[in-house]
Amino acid sequence: MAEWEPDLRLTFDDSSSWVCENNGRCIVSHNNYVHIVWSDFRSQGAEIYCKRSTDYGQSWEADRRLTFDSVAGPSSGMAAIAISGAYLHLVWRDTRDGNREIYYKRSSDNGLTWSNDVRLTNDPGISGLPSITAEDSMVYLVWQDDREGNFEIFFKYSTNWGEDWSDDIRLTNDPGVSAYPTIAVQDSLLHLAWHDNRDGNAEIYYKRSTNWGISWSPDTRLTEDPDLSGLPTIALSGSYVHLCWMDRRDGNGEIYYKWSSDHGLTWSVDRRLTNAPYKSSYPSLVAEGKNLHLAWYDFRDGNAEIYYKNSTDQGVNWSSDLRLTNSSGTSQWPSIALADTMLNLVWMDDRDGNWEIYYKRNPNGNVYLNQERSPKITPLLLRIDNRIEIDGLPSGSRLYLFDPLGRRLNTLQVKNQRAVVPLPYSAGLYLLVIETPISVTNQWIVVIK
Repeated sequence: MAEWEPDLRLTFDDSSSWVCENNGRCIVSHNNYVHIVWSDFRSQGAEIYCKRSTDYGQSWEADRRLTFDSVAGPSSGMAAIAISGAYLHLVWRDTRDGNREIYYKRSSDNGLTWSNDVRLTNDPGISGLPSITAEDSMVYLVWQDDREGNFEIFFKYSTNWGEDWSDDIRLTNDPGVSAYPTIAVQDSLLHLAWHDNRDGNAEIYYKRSTNWGISWSPDTRLTEDPDLSGLPTIALSGSYVHLCWMDRRDGNGEIYYKWSSDHGLTWSVDRRLTNAPYKSSYPSLVAEGKNLHLAWYDFRDGNAEIYYKNSTDQGVNWSSDLRLTNSSGTSQWPSIALADTMLNLVWMDDRDGNWEIYYKRNPNGNVYLNQERSPKITPLLLRIDNRIEIDGLPSGSRLYLFDPLGRRLNTLQVKNQRAVVPLPYSAGLYLLVIETPISVTNQWIVVIK
């Protein structure tokens, strides 16, 4: 694996520049584009800024201010971004209306132009810590909101690239605090994690939707320990759901991990990933194929520094911790993104006397994907008396067929690099997961009569 390149300072002003916390993402990448968003105090109050690279992070365009609402007090912060092709979807918390509300704007041309600001919430409570994800024309948003008297997780969605939005939908209902929601989507399956103190201390909870957010599973408690579990980050790869969080069960904050191989139906045991004498916190996780990439900030060196580790086998084994920053200041709140072989990392850093945005990249940090041999799928004849034939599968591959509720129907072995998948007898939407030794591929199947 190629090495990480040197730190690159992206902002140069005499005021603070802040990235969002780890439940949202402040960096996204697609093909040759890399986009970063943050809140910046160079104006009278905090405003949302963006910056983009069109050459894989080698060079960067000038800072661009996206909000213009501050007048001695109001502020825009907690900016989070999602990408779907050329569309960028940006959300943030804004106080221009006298209380904290969620606002949105979008770009349909890779960040060249942006829409007007759109207010998405309108209630007397505090709306904050948004997390957004997108897939094709679907855009999904979660945030924490105390309109009911305590913080609960709320959700809304758009089916047309952010042009129109659903009503607010309350996803949690308990007497404790539900906070720090993080959401991810793949193949129309939505996965949500947050931390919740309904049990007397903060624990990690999870729920999912298999129908684009129309209905949701019950809340599932994923951690059970006497101390705080919080700040979750979630990443998806095929049928795998990967989750990291900060946990204090060991006396100081450490990064923990668990995974599900069946779209969130069942989960592994908790696994401790860091073991340092001081706090490790604010993890950011991404996944593609069997590759996982994790960044966090860590106090083991006497001050906060950015660390990294990775797995190339769906989280079974992990590399040693790798220190990525080395400065006398504080480096914190990393956010990581990948596109093809490229890893992109952004964080906030006060080595220059005030908070600035820093970036670094690893051009071949995700290089294992180049080893993938994509299976050849013959034409899908969508009739219940037909079958799917798949050729070119490497030895050791497995195929799993799931129904619309996520229930596994079949597990198929590969013989002579070939598999035959009988279609279900009932009409409907089915998911075929093709798992090879080095990759996971999803194929939606529509069965009609």
